[in-house]
Amino acid sequence: MNILNKFENFELKQEDKISKEDKENCEKIQAIYEKVLSVYKGWYDIYHQNLKFNDEHDYYGLKIKDLSICERIRDLHNDLIWQIYNYFSSKYNIDLRQRDIDKSALNYDYQESKINTNPLSYKVYVDDILKQLGGLNFENMRIKQLKEKLKDTCKNRYSNKWNIEIKGNVIKFDNLLSWNKYSWENDYRASILDGFLFLKSSLSYFEYGKELNFVELSHLTRNCYIEWNNIENNIKINSQKIKSIKLFKNGRVDVKFSSSELAREFIENWCGYSLSDVA
Repeated sequence: MNILNKFENFELKQEDKISKEDKENCEKIQAIYEKVLSVYKGWYDIYHQNLKFNDEHDYYGLKIKDLSICERIRDLHNDLIWQIYNYFSSKYNIDLRQRDIDKSALNYDYQESKINTNPLSYKVYVDDILKQLGGLNFENMRIKQLKEKLKDTCKNRYSNKWNIEIKGNVIKFDNLLSWNKYSWENDYRASILDGFLFLKSSLSYFEYGKELNFVELSHLTRNCYIEWNNIENNIKINSQKIKSIKLFKNGRVDVKFSSSELAREFIENWCGYSLSDVA
């Protein structure tokens, strides 16, 4: 066998496609799932073993009932699938499409009280997740999706109008915060919108090359809402590329960069705003 044939017959093992930590966590989920399934299967088997006895001795409605065991098994199958997708989605902060790859395993024959009791394998769903990455690793998929979300925030998909503006070393983002004044309080409260979180994460990658929290913004993002009278609206950022972030009551957020070149780099690479559109 020559070296080309060796590569053609080489198949990357499942444990080589994901990290050791991810593999161990998936195996824990699988082990718990199979342990619960074995209990349900015992219940399921007892019911079906006694079906004939039930039919022959159904006096006074005292027969053994299935107690919705098929529904429990179906829900358990679904829970394994959800747990695997949710694990990777939550850990890497990416959007994944959950798919029922083996739909036959989830079919519940209500009339016969029958369902597939064979365990599903987490590997099937991990393979689907890796296919959804399209050759990217998890971090690069996070960056790709983050750029798409920030662009959707910056550009109205219906009117095709941009909600951002660049002036020198400042980028102005409209509608990132939603301020409301309550009649019984002499203050404004702002809800932190997703767009602001997308911006914060994108600035982190731009500044540090990875997703970190800006200490200066922690008081904004750890709460469901913020009060105008209790914050400094012009927030100085202690970093090399970003100088400050300024909040406005109309929901606008201005980001001041260390140079106009950095501002232009960010608006093009992270917001998807072509420099040819910049006046």
